Amino acid sequence: MKLILLRHAKAQKATGDVPDRDRPLQERGQWQTFLLAQHLPGPLAVDGSLKWTIWCSPALRTLQTLQGWQKHSQKSSAWDGLPNPQMHPWLYLADAERLESERLLLDPASNLLVIGHNNGLSDWAETLLGKVRSPLRTGQILVLQENTQEDSTAIWQEEQSWVADQE
Repeated sequence: MKLILLRHAKAQKATGDVPDRDRPLQERGQWQTFLLAQHLPGPLAVDGSLKWTIWCSPALRTLQTLQGWQKHSQKSSAWDGLPNPQMHPWLYLADAERLESERLLLDPASNLLVIGHNNGLSDWAETLLGKVRSPLRTGQILVLQENTQEDSTAIWQEEQSWVADQE
């Protein structure tokens, strides 16, 4: 199983005028989605051999991150045949424990793409990898592979980590 964690691209600052869930991407965030699509056309470029499940937080910034990634992908085939994203209310600011408990309910023969938020995504990555790592930055993608080596204590291993514009 592959697991792709994507922290949403850079969003507008929180203000009292706009609820947190409704904060859109700023111009820099839109640019990050373009860069992401150039780096990784889509989930099928990571693994096209298994079916995919896509979870996207219902927050505007996460949905715009996913839509920008899809829009700018030069290889539309990297998205062909993938299911529509599931936007469960619990995904908004979900913590690591909730993310993992929901993942465990999935078919183990399915890959998973999650577009979400910190601290939940970063904490979940640390738990899965069994080690402390830097928090995910805006527009950062982390690809994890389930570890199949019997002599390893880690259940997951980091396959790829990439940040859209390296702040």
